[in-house]
Amino acid sequence: MIGDVIGSHYEIESTKGLSLPFFVEGKSHFTEGSLFAIATAAKLIGKFETYREAYRETELHIKYMNINGNTSTDIEGCENFLHGTSGRNQNLKGSLGNGAAMRVSPVAYVATSKDELFAMAKESSTATHDTPEAVFAAQAVALAIFRSLEGMRPDDIHQEIAADSVDVHGGGNLYSKDMNLASLHRHYQFTTLAYESVPYAIWIGLKANSFEEAIRYSLHIGGDTNAICSIAGAIAEARLGIPNQLQCLLTPLKENAPEYYEIMSKFCERYVKGRLPHRPKRLSESRMLGFYIADVLG
Repeated sequence: MIGDVIGSHYEIESTKGLSLPFFVEGKSHFTEGSLFAIATAAKLIGKFETYREAYRETELHIKYMNINGNTSTDIEGCENFLHGTSGRNQNLKGSLGNGAAMRVSPVAYVATSKDELFAMAKESSTATHDTPEAVFAAQAVALAIFRSLEGMRPDDIHQEIAADSVDVHGGGNLYSKDMNLASLHRHYQFTTLAYESVPYAIWIGLKANSFEEAIRYSLHIGGDTNAICSIAGAIAEARLGIPNQLQCLLTPLKENAPEYYEIMSKFCERYVKGRLPHRPKRLSESRMLGFYIADVLG
């Protein structure tokens, strides 16, 4: 959810860079992605019987927030969901969007085996996204987080996802390729299609040496930045933790959707507490300086 807040502004502005501010006053906001991820958590703690029920309730909540004028800074991305323009969380069968992958992370903390994980991710996805591409994207994100929590090496996680992707995408697909960050910065374009966004987010989440670095790489390639930051950040969080200094970025959620913040807190207390690194990796000052220089030099 922190990744969602950070990436929200840059998706709208189509801005790329390694040294961009994590929060822009009056412009950074949480989007529908955060609320639907929390809806997934709500189902998992027993607040709803089905994912469809959880997501439908969230859709209605978003509509209520919009009617009452809460869209100006912190929830404006949700309008795209309601009007079906984003392609991400449309409540339509046949969707190829990345919305299911963006909201799936809670299942990785609840599942106890890969088979259970894949079944849970599929159940979550098919509530709105039932295509093989969208379902696998959600499963791949969940697996990256699940294996990271187990302590598996990033390269091994990438290889496992690549092997699993063959049944859906064939050999030599994007899930199996090693990416080039500089090339992506130059050429990557906005898309909400799962196959054209999720593999990059997974790669970044596994490549980064800190949560902050994962977010900065995500902003560097651009595109659907709130989704890519969310997915890459969720993977990096499971591997490396999140510095306490960044928790303040959840303030918009706490202030504008307190009931969702409460659900998130209950889920974390039950399933996340004690499972993340006690000493989150930080981005070094020298590394950050390098990012500033890279942006200046273009």
